[in-house]
Amino acid sequence: MVATDFSKKLSKAFQSLVLDAVTASLDTLLAKANSLPEDEELDLDALVAQVKEEMKALVAPAPVKAVPEAPQKKAKKVKVPGQPKGPLTAFFLFSGEVRQGIKEAHPEAKVTDISKLIGEQWKSLSETERKKYEKKAVADKARYEKEMAAFKAQQEED
Repeated sequence: MVATDFSKKLSKAFQSLVLDAVTASLDTLLAKANSLPEDEELDLDALVAQVKEEMKALVAPAPVKAVPEAPQKKAKKVKVPGQPKGPLTAFFLFSGEVRQGIKEAHPEAKVTDISKLIGEQWKSLSETERKKYEKKAVADKARYEKEMAAFKAQQEED
């Protein structure tokens, strides 16, 4: 069943439910009015207020759903001038070496296509070829840690 069809059927069912309840409520009020002695006057304002109260109970407003708050965006890292760049992973070192060759072999390729081709080549590398880039990554990490230690020492002096 399509959502719109379901919604229409639900709306009709609700309308008939409300109509039945209003009819029953009015029948009850008419019975009360008819049972009053002839010399007693009918208080229409009280009857209208009673019908309104019964209708409020029947057609209570739907509970308001709490709207979830949007997730907080992470604050941008403040770039500190002179701070060394982070170390590159083995894949990024491989990508840096291979990217230009792939761009020349596929000049019409988009950036995403080139990235996919690099990823495929990375997956197809043998373990010994990967070790070469992993060693470079370890050396780059050591370079970063050394530069970062020097940077922190300089920051403490200032």
